[in-house]
Amino acid sequence: MPPQPKKVRGENGPGCWAMRPVDGDPNMCLFQWLLDTDLKGWIPQSIIDKALSGAQFDYIAHIRTRAATLITAEGLNDSIASCVDILGEDGT
Repeated sequence: MPPQPKKVRGENGPGCWAMRPVDGDPNMCLFQWLLDTDLKGWIPQSIIDKALSGAQFDYIAHIRTRAATLITAEGLNDSIASCVDILGEDGT
């Protein structure tokens, strides 16, 4: 698609998440996130980078909150693939 007047075309480059266990601490992992985004337009890339890094920190905070809800008195609830812990036993 050719450039359009008054439109900004952003690009996402390669990206990935990598999670590795931390030696000696079974309750922690090293989380690495590669994010390559160029929104183009008039916003300086340094401002975009700061905003995106803030969004990444927010996302990780939500992951930590979610992980904490999966820990029960019996240990880790590994039913992440199901929605029972979100919706309840009856699915509502």
